[in-house]
Amino acid sequence: MNASTVLAQSRTVLVERLSLEDGQEVVRKTYRFPTWKDQVRGALRGTLLGRNKAHREYAGLEFLERANIPVVEALHWSCKRNRLGFVTSCSLTTRIYPGDDLAQILKRGANLSQEHWTTLGHSVQKMHQAGFWHRGLSARNVMIAAEGLGIAWLDTTKSKTYPPGGMADEKRAMDLLRFWTPLQNHTSAEDQAAFEEGYGEDLDRERWWNFIPNWRRASFRRELQREEARFEKRSDSSV
Repeated sequence: MNASTVLAQSRTVLVERLSLEDGQEVVRKTYRFPTWKDQVRGALRGTLLGRNKAHREYAGLEFLERANIPVVEALHWSCKRNRLGFVTSCSLTTRIYPGDDLAQILKRGANLSQEHWTTLGHSVQKMHQAGFWHRGLSARNVMIAAEGLGIAWLDTTKSKTYPPGGMADEKRAMDLLRFWTPLQNHTSAEDQAAFEEGYGEDLDRERWWNFIPNWRRASFRRELQREEARFEKRSDSSV
C-alpha cells in the first residue's frame, strides 16, 4: 500500500482510504479496543468465542450479496487478539463505492429522484423477505451512486438473520422506524410514497409503533433520538 487518507476517526474506529500498489483504491475500517475495559466489553458482546465485529460485518454483506441486494463489495477482514484471546483490533476492507451516503446528500439540501426512493424501498423489502434484520438501517449506511440509480448498503455489524419470510414484524418495524425517523424533516411526502411503493407497505408511524412491545419502547425511543442526533451532526469527519 502506497498511501492512506483518514476519512473518519474516533477513539475506537478508524476509517481510511488506501491506495494499493496496483492503483486500486479501497476503504479499510478498523475497530480498535485500546484498553482492557474495551476488550472485556467486546468479549461480553460475543467477540471472545464468536465472530469479531469485522467478521460479522463481512458475513452480513456477503449474506445480502447472495440475496441479490446491493452492498459495498467486501474484500477481506482481519483480526488481532492478545494472549488471552481478547480482540485488540479488527479490520474490514471494502472497495470504494463511487458516490456519497444518503445522509450527506440530504444534509447538503439535495434530494433523490422518486426512482431512487423506490429502489431503496424495494431493497429493504428484499432484505426483510430474505430474513435479514439490519439493526443499523439508516441514511448513513447506504451509498447512493454518483450516476444512475445505483445504491449500496453497508455497516451490517449488528445484523441478525432468520429463515426467509420468518422475520417478526417487530424487527421490520425497528428497521423502518430507525431509517425514517431522522428523515422526516429532510424528505417530502412524495419521497415517502415512492419508498412505500418499493417496499410494498405504507410507512404509517403509528401502525409500525404498534409492533414494538411496550417493554421495549422506552429504550428504542432513546435509540431513535441518538440516531437523529447522529444524522444532524453528520459531516465528512464523523464516524
